[in-house]
Amino acid sequence: MGLKNVINIEQKQVISTQQQQSLNILSMTNVELFDFLEKQSEENPVLEVESKWIEQKKLDAFNQVVDKAITLEEYLIGQIDVERFTHHEINLLHILIKMIDSQGFLKENESELLKILAVDDVTLYRLLYYIHHLDPIGVGSSNFRECLKFQLDAKGLLDEVLERMIDFYLEALTKGNFGKVAKELGISTVQVKSYYQLIKVLNPKPGNGFGIKDEQYITPDLVLNLTNDGYELILERQSLPQVTISTYWEHMMKEAQNDDGAKAYLESKWQAARKLVQAVEERKKTILAVGHFIVERQYLYFKTGNSKYIKPLKLKDIAEAIGVHESTVSRAVNTKYLLCSQGIYSLKYFLSTAIGKKDTQLAGNGMENVSKESIKEHLRELIENENKAKPLSDSKLQVKLQEMGFEISRRTVVKYREELNIGSSFQRGTLHV
Repeated sequence: MGLKNVINIEQKQVISTQQQQSLNILSMTNVELFDFLEKQSEENPVLEVESKWIEQKKLDAFNQVVDKAITLEEYLIGQIDVERFTHHEINLLHILIKMIDSQGFLKENESELLKILAVDDVTLYRLLYYIHHLDPIGVGSSNFRECLKFQLDAKGLLDEVLERMIDFYLEALTKGNFGKVAKELGISTVQVKSYYQLIKVLNPKPGNGFGIKDEQYITPDLVLNLTNDGYELILERQSLPQVTISTYWEHMMKEAQNDDGAKAYLESKWQAARKLVQAVEERKKTILAVGHFIVERQYLYFKTGNSKYIKPLKLKDIAEAIGVHESTVSRAVNTKYLLCSQGIYSLKYFLSTAIGKKDTQLAGNGMENVSKESIKEHLRELIENENKAKPLSDSKLQVKLQEMGFEISRRTVVKYREELNIGSSFQRGTLHV
């Protein structure tokens, strides 16, 4: 093998190693990157991480605030399965989650929630049921008793006896009055104690253990501000420390001039630190570039807050626009968040598939194709505004959507309706008989 080939192979290996490090850093959440940078700064004297950030991190540890203990709101929003809901429903879930207090409870009653969300009771029940079964189970319950029952039900343990114990006998159980409870429930004391053991291991306050909402070190990756002439998109600077090459390393190199071992060691550390700084900067640039493309594509949504304006967007679209591989974009949108006037959203929230549109009704908005979620939102509105005494059949819904310009089959109408958890016209009509 010639010397030239050896050099080319080595160069490719170096580039591959650098690229791999950049991709790994891009994949990390802010919390993971915090830990990684701190460890690297401890091992590499040439690498300098902002001292103010390190002090804050140590203070957080002293106060037993775990970095991974993000706010309850962020944790719940991050669990939402965006493929399961329309954008409108996701926004409703966001509203409900924002109303959950620090202990994990949603204190507003059903009538208040119906008024706030402007939905029917079936929709409200479905959204609340979904939230109650996020992690931690029972979050969003109206009180701790309801929360305990959700947890037992999720484990398949809830029965009539446990329900009565939770509703009427918790105080007696905590005082050890097992005989009295056994007598009134008509079961043995052994059974009472067995049931009580099941209750004791439950979490009566699902919000405990999560960060406070205004903790400064818990921040989104990007912040969007709409202006009179457009928008401003910035990286949240407090989310990451400043990482630089130590200015003291040159002094250390001079002192090591007569020590080949020390000099080689410092050279290797300098190279490692330089590559790490470059990788962190590349991470910032990539996330910002992806964010700009998303905001520009979905600008009407950010401006109006109406999910009808969510446009189709794929990883490939972003990758081609900013000149990177799809896998890079995938890493950039995964576990990265954007703060806007509508709330905090995962960047993945704005990715959706395209459906053809054959007329020019929305051509002024550049929407030759629309997202699946947008069509589902139109379908939902058609059903919400139908004559409740004469619900629209799937065929009639298909016709109305086609009149709006959407190229959609009856089978697809049925599929979308079922994804929205909306019954057939017969079922909807029966509900209003």
